[in-house]
Amino acid sequence: MPQFSGLAVCSVTHLEWYDNSGKCFKGILLTPIAGKIPSKRILYTPFFPELEKSQNGEYFFMSFYETQTHEKLGRRFQWTSIPNTQSSDFPLLIKELGPALIVNVDNKSAVSINSEDSLAKEKQFYEDEIRYFKAKAYARHQERALNESNKNEGNYGNQTNGFDSNDIYIAFDGDVDSMNEFLGNH
Repeated sequence: MPQFSGLAVCSVTHLEWYDNSGKCFKGILLTPIAGKIPSKRILYTPFFPELEKSQNGEYFFMSFYETQTHEKLGRRFQWTSIPNTQSSDFPLLIKELGPALIVNVDNKSAVSINSEDSLAKEKQFYEDEIRYFKAKAYARHQERALNESNKNEGNYGNQTNGFDSNDIYIAFDGDVDSMNEFLGNH
């Protein structure tokens, strides 16, 4: 399957919402003004300092490309804000990029730009992705701490006392409820 990539002029909207357990999520929603973008369009704020500092409704020239599909999280995209784009460039970019379109990454159909159902699905995906990668980061941290402790105690390479983060990954890989429960306790 060919990978989806492209350029688009997008407006940004800062989102903040709470899941059913009361955890707060923050992200940046991209809405195309011109060009096609994937429906996975909520970005993790710390990775985009220039967007994080922006005001709602500001326009950015964005590029994206599809990365390797994740076994549990599905299709994934890498986004980049193209620097030094002048506001005077936007009329030409809009003309060249064509009409705004959000493409559903699951079935390749067009998604309504203002669809509440689509936005709810995008938020759920974002929540699952954030939880998944935070759990992996927590597991790596625990692995390093335990292995450092073993090293300090002279248990070099002793796998009996070692910790392998893959054990935790396997425990809830694909099981979002278990992963959420785990993260809620740590």
